[in-house]
Amino acid sequence: GSDKSFYIAVKNNRYGVFNSTFDTIVPFEYDSIMYNRSSGKPMLKIYKNGNYGMMYPDGKPAITPEFTSISEVNNDGRYLAIVKKNNQSYLKDLNKPEMISPAFNNIEYDHGGFVITDSNNMKG
Repeated sequence: GSDKSFYIAVKNNRYGVFNSTFDTIVPFEYDSIMYNRSSGKPMLKIYKNGNYGMMYPDGKPAITPEFTSISEVNNDGRYLAIVKKNNQSYLKDLNKPEMISPAFNNIEYDHGGFVITDSNNMKG
């Protein structure tokens, strides 16, 4: 939605994002930032203090950097992420602030559906 180009850059060993007019879009406070299109929607995968999060290219947060891992999924046009924290997995809609699943031992995406593992190691 902008005619400006955006650049992931490093300043004082910290990652951030600026645009073609050198306005800072994402502050230079991250250990790494990667541009990610695997979910079908452009997103920034951010890493800070040992945790991952997601951010829109305009700098708006999608998932705060508090998870040990994030896997993005495009499920029939619905942009989701499988996130892990404290050895628990959750399903998160990238367009909504709340989690859309309770905690499970594991969640895996399997070509259009999800395989969940509960605390008794039962899968469904």
